[in-house]
Amino acid sequence: VTNELRRFKEHKLAGAYGTKLTALYYFLSSKLVESIASQPLLGRVISLVSRPPLYVVAFICKKGMKK
Repeated sequence: VTNELRRFKEHKLAGAYGTKLTALYYFLSSKLVESIASQPLLGRVISLVSRPPLYVVAFICKKGMKK
């Protein structure tokens, strides 16, 4: 999953809009990690909720970006 998402970022988010979107993601995700660091249960819930959409995106990327 990680490799597919990385390839998506490199190929589909390479333009100016994608660069800004990636920067926003890293900014927000770091804030989220800081806020849930002391709340393991919340971190687990967020992980469980975010995993399925990430797998779907990775699957789509894998199908659409064959080498």
